[in-house]
Amino acid sequence: MSRMRSCLVCKIPVRESVCEHCLAGLFRMREPFHREEDGVAVRALFSWHESTERALPWLVHSLKGQADARVWRPLATMMVHVLGLPQAEALIPIPSDHARGLAGALSALTGIPVRAVLRATRPSGQKLLDRWQRRSIEFTALDCTKYTHVILCDDVITTGATARAAFRALGRPGGSAVWCLADRRPCDG
Repeated sequence: MSRMRSCLVCKIPVRESVCEHCLAGLFRMREPFHREEDGVAVRALFSWHESTERALPWLVHSLKGQADARVWRPLATMMVHVLGLPQAEALIPIPSDHARGLAGALSALTGIPVRAVLRATRPSGQKLLDRWQRRSIEFTALDCTKYTHVILCDDVITTGATARAAFRALGRPGGSAVWCLADRRPCDG
């Protein structure tokens, strides 16, 4: 029997991480976003902009630190349904609990293995960094495997600096993509 928890959006008791009502609302407000940047495809379930409903920021905030793939399962299912079945050798999470949770949920749905091979070298946290400071983010890749097609997983793309640093550390694998819950770059216009 599943343990009861609170819906990440409305906080009512549920068995899954998001209640059916909120999940239906999120599905209606989805705004799939796809762009190419520096040879990397960026795919997001939501486009986060000035008119975005408050449910999306609440959801993103609630998912911070959530490493349990079961919490991410309803959203990962929605991502695969809306964005399509990803093709890759590995799902590589940005070093954070929430990115590991998303990667784990996508792996459970697709069978693509999760490879947590990235480690932050500087600076470690992004929350307090401004746009210019985020450009100094660096990672090292612990695995010697030369990947040619990966999906980098993160919750939100804001400046793109984290994804660029991750792809540099991985040796710039061609044919790769970033999958995220929300792309916040449209806020810049």
